[in-house]
Amino acid sequence: MKLWLIGAGVILFLTSSMLADLVAGAGLELSVGGTDYAVDAAKKILDLIAGSMIVWGILDKPKLRRSR
Repeated sequence: MKLWLIGAGVILFLTSSMLADLVAGAGLELSVGGTDYAVDAAKKILDLIAGSMIVWGILDKPKLRRSR
């Protein structure tokens, strides 16, 4: 278990809405039919990355160290 990876995933998950709003403020635009989906797409991507970090942080097994 990697606690730093779990912590980074939780922080990213909690701040994903703010970061997605920064993407829209930076001028990135993803429009279909006059509706801007850039914020929604950025939130989904950041939540996916955060969830993956949390899961891999929990499932990651420590490497076995062999003594010589």
